Parts: sequence; C-alpha cells; structure tokens
Amino acid sequence: MGTVHLVEPPEYDGNPCFMCLMAAKQHQWDLYNEPIEAGLAKPDSEVTWIPWPAKPPVIREGSWRGVPGDAPELGVCEGLCWDHLAGYKPVRVSTLADGKGVPPGLLRGRG
Repeated sequence: MGTVHLVEPPEYDGNPCFMCLMAAKQHQWDLYNEPIEAGLAKPDSEVTWIPWPAKPPVIREGSWRGVPGDAPELGVCEGLCWDHLAGYKPVRVSTLADGKGVPPGLLRGRG
C-alpha cells in the first residue's frame, strides 16, 4: 500500500475554525478521491501528494467558544466560527484568554 499525503491549507492569519478545517479537508478528500485511491494502490515505497483545492471552502476565524451545531456530541469547544456555533449566549474566547472580563463565578470569592 502506497503512502498518500494531503497538502495542508495555506498559512492562515489568526485561529481558523476547526469545523471549517474539517469541512475543507473532507472537500479535498472528496475532490481527489480517485488519485487518493490510486496512490493507496501503489507499492509501499511510492508516495502520492494530493494538492490543496484551487477553490476550497471558506475557512473562517475561530474565535468563539460553544457547542458546534454540526457535532453537538463534542460538547463545548473553543475555536469555532459564528457559522459553526450553536447554542445560547456564546462567549468570545479572546475575552477569557486575555484575562479581562472573566466571569465572576470563575474567580475565588466572587459570585
């Protein structure tokens, strides 16, 4: 069985939404399914590289914490874009990460 590598997306400024990344990788897999299968059928020593799609799905900024609407079984996750966020009263991750606006219930003696 040959080895198949899928080329990663180009560098992204900021934190990409992990659900957008998974959708983009699935798009890459679906788009290049035949070359992937052919690469896997090659001998062990051969390597096949699968390019990043010329028109991939949009990868948005993942700056929200909440439940992913497409995968609620994952529970509360950080790094979601607004499109993949489901739930009620989302909280921006950056406000907790920089120490400002920490909810009173998380500080000892407050709340």
